[in-house]
Amino acid sequence: MLYNGYDEIFASGLLAGADGGIGSTYNIMGWRYQGIVKALKEGDIQTAQKLQTECNKVIDLLIKTGVFRGLKTVLHYMDVVSVPLCRKPFGPVDEKYLPELKALAQQLMQERG
Repeated sequence: MLYNGYDEIFASGLLAGADGGIGSTYNIMGWRYQGIVKALKEGDIQTAQKLQTECNKVIDLLIKTGVFRGLKTVLHYMDVVSVPLCRKPFGPVDEKYLPELKALAQQLMQERG
């Protein structure tokens, strides 16, 4: 078994022969990654690319906020975890990013259904 480790290139990893992936952003948008797998199995590269691009936009925001801090905050806004803070040495997300992360969580919950 070979797993892709970079969420940003999940589709490329599968096309290169990976059997699956291990990624942190799967926790907030796993259905998108499942959609990439399904699209590639059906030979629909265009849909896989579209989904990967959507994932990468989220990843770009998380990188800006601090990936683990941002993920934990989004999971909190999605009512998955009760505390939006990571353990030390990570500090809280800068407050200026909270509106973007809250909007992202709402978008993902609406998309997920």
